[in-house]
Amino acid sequence: MQKINRAMAAPGISVQRSPRGANALQDLQSGLHDKLRGKLNLFQATMLRWRELHPYIAVHVVRLNQPLEAARLKRRIDYRLETAGLTGLILDRGRRRFEFSGGPAAIEPTILAAGDDANRVVEREINERYGLFETPVRLRLRDSRVVGVEMPGEPQIVREVEDYLAQHPNSNRAGEFAIGTNIGLTEIIGNFLQDEKFPGVHVAFGDPYGHETGADWTAPSHVDVLASHADVVVDGRKIMEAGRFLV
Repeated sequence: MQKINRAMAAPGISVQRSPRGANALQDLQSGLHDKLRGKLNLFQATMLRWRELHPYIAVHVVRLNQPLEAARLKRRIDYRLETAGLTGLILDRGRRRFEFSGGPAAIEPTILAAGDDANRVVEREINERYGLFETPVRLRLRDSRVVGVEMPGEPQIVREVEDYLAQHPNSNRAGEFAIGTNIGLTEIIGNFLQDEKFPGVHVAFGDPYGHETGADWTAPSHVDVLASHADVVVDGRKIMEAGRFLV
């Protein structure tokens, strides 16, 4: 079970709540409402799997034509999320169930000054969680498993990658290997669904999607990585050098 400690709006989720009487609004305002819980529908379950390929980041932009009271805006957003019971999201991926456990909201609106380029801000947010690194993460492998993570000057990222790969005995095991063949791509842009086609090597660690590949093992996680300047040798013949095809 994975717990996400942040506020999250969830339109379209089928929820199970106890019937309410005439005092429903009063209960909401006093924080005495039932917890929201239910089962993910097919689309939501699919989006969770999609996140393993590229994180889904929802960005909402509002333009105001009058002075903004930022602190007041945050208080109002927090209040609406908390009284609606849309905080403290807990996801059970295995059973495809969710629950909002309540608690304080945790949102931080980004305020842009007049004249700022909103499109650039949206692009940056969509490319999160980390965006594109200037310094690559290096993974050391032995017998198809990650045995070391290196990224000079970024100990926090190294710890997060190590924790992710250690969550299950098979989380650090190579479950997918592919070679990008779209020679029309000239750069990596931060959208993995496109970047994985970039000439180079694409490896995934964790679940091998056995129902599609025939693999006889599983894992609850799946993370993809790219090597854009890879050398590839097949049966003693080099077919790619520094990301450039030789055949």
